[in-house]
Amino acid sequence: MPVRMQGSYAHKLDGKGRLILPARFREKLGQTVAISFCIHIKSRAIDPCVAVYPMEEWEALQMKLDELPQDDNDMRYLVNLLRGNAKDDEKVDGAGRILIPQALRNRVGVATDVIVSGNGDHIEIWDSGKWTEFNDRLLSKYMVEKW
Repeated sequence: MPVRMQGSYAHKLDGKGRLILPARFREKLGQTVAISFCIHIKSRAIDPCVAVYPMEEWEALQMKLDELPQDDNDMRYLVNLLRGNAKDDEKVDGAGRILIPQALRNRVGVATDVIVSGNGDHIEIWDSGKWTEFNDRLLSKYMVEKW
């Protein structure tokens, strides 16, 4: 049965860039996770957040990436970006924490106050200000413009 995660939680990164995973996500993520950009293959989009995958889901994503056409520069660059910035062997420590790599935090603008949000097969770590802007924009678009 596939992993499904949902819900959002306000958290803080400590001074070393470690995040205590919300308890409801820990068991589903397992003891070793993969960390990378939040990427959407079909739309070729990258959200300004960090994605954390259970290893089983990360491996499934890697298989999908292997199937993408290598003669399409956009797809090849997207795969290189995802894999080149990934850490696929991050251990969850005894306190339920993971280390979010500094370079990745810098690239997506994640500071101290974060929102940890379940998104199906992975969780996303957003800077709390960016999360609010993202949600406000989507609420406006879908609740006002579309409905």
